[in-house]
Amino acid sequence: MTKKMERWEYLFNKFKRALIQLNRFIDKGDSLTDLEKQGMIKAFEYTFEQAWKTMKHYYELQGTVVIQGSRDAFLYASQFQMIEGDEGWLDMLRDRNDTVHSYDEILVSEIADSIRNVHFPLFVQLRQNLELIHLNSHKTAKISEI
Repeated sequence: MTKKMERWEYLFNKFKRALIQLNRFIDKGDSLTDLEKQGMIKAFEYTFEQAWKTMKHYYELQGTVVIQGSRDAFLYASQFQMIEGDEGWLDMLRDRNDTVHSYDEILVSEIADSIRNVHFPLFVQLRQNLELIHLNSHKTAKISEI
């Protein structure tokens, strides 16, 4: 296994762990306290960062592109069908930017709803797609070793 592949697997595992943490908030449903909403938003921010960095490193591992930031990662992942469309991910980027720069209670509630109902399912879909990629990469590696 190459160092680049090890790095990608490391980032993918960090993304999965971040998603597990975010899921703990999602499982609580609509009954989150204000403090728990803030915790969910922090978990969302961390999951977001791990998601786009995992995408970035996967495509760099393939040797096809140099990705500069999350927007590039989403556009590229959409183009190559790692994710379905980039609109939801670009909306997620806007929400992530708003959470970092705003402390408005109404905005926090709106973003918490978006995390629960829109962004979390996109993260889950990405994880599923990455699991398939990961599984197929190991099958290919074993075949090439024969």
